[in-house]
Amino acid sequence: MTTILWRETAFTPAPPASPPSPSSPLLWVPLDEVRQAWASFGAEALSCPALLATSNAFQALSWETSALQHHGMACRAQQRGFPQEAAAHWLDQVVLDLSEAVRDWRCVLLWLERLATNCDTPQARTEPVEQVRALSEQAAAQQQRLQHLLGQVRQEQGVYPPQQTAGGGASHGA
Repeated sequence: MTTILWRETAFTPAPPASPPSPSSPLLWVPLDEVRQAWASFGAEALSCPALLATSNAFQALSWETSALQHHGMACRAQQRGFPQEAAAHWLDQVVLDLSEAVRDWRCVLLWLERLATNCDTPQARTEPVEQVRALSEQAAAQQQRLQHLLGQVRQEQGVYPPQQTAGGGASHGA
């Protein structure tokens, strides 16, 4: 089971006139156990669905790592008194990163489901059923946690006025 950490880097929503302060916690978890579970599974994977599930899991972990880094940049921009647009830009990146991570965990679940349904007989199984089941539960939990985190970051985004591009429209991140 993954250890949960509360990281004190989130913003407390405030009126747009005053910048938010990093006081409410966002839920980030250490990814070491998840990474190790997928590394072990991938090292023994023999089927295409198992390898694709492993690939998507590492891609999701990469996106989450990027989101955490971008969230830290948003917090530092706000703490150092940079213009609100700087923090807003980094929060836009966090939303993009987390959205990609959620999408990749969805793909992991689809590949694991395919793997499980294609292994109806013991002769067809290339990966242990219990391991596939445990990884499916872990992937579903990761996806749900990231969806919740994505909602929290979107609330943080609401503190900032929409960014304007040269054409006058709101930007959607880089």
